[in-house]
Amino acid sequence: MLQQLPASDTTDADAWNRVGHLLATVTPDELLRLDAERLLLRVFHEETVRVLAEQPLRFGCRCSRERVAGVLRTLGRDEAMASRQADGRVEVTCEFCNTHYHFDAIDIERIFRDPAGTPTSEAEH
Repeated sequence: MLQQLPASDTTDADAWNRVGHLLATVTPDELLRLDAERLLLRVFHEETVRVLAEQPLRFGCRCSRERVAGVLRTLGRDEAMASRQADGRVEVTCEFCNTHYHFDAIDIERIFRDPAGTPTSEAEH
């Protein structure tokens, strides 16, 4: 509901704490009944507030097999090979979109043999 913006020299040191206490006074009924601007006026009538333009939600994960290979590359060959599971593959799961990327020993070797080349095996959803 609220976003703390980066502080400036003129920021009130207690502002975020005060805003949190004011927001805690909102009732479930008010959340359902009042539109955003009326709710802001009711809760923060003594504060300076801005309502930013709405932005539609969209899927924002930018993971890819190439990016994951880059992460493995930064770990180094020894650590990447040590990360293999019992089946000999390294599994990396994107914590944002839950895509599972699997790299076998040959894929790992390719990552380190040719840093620009990325294994072509597919991600598993």
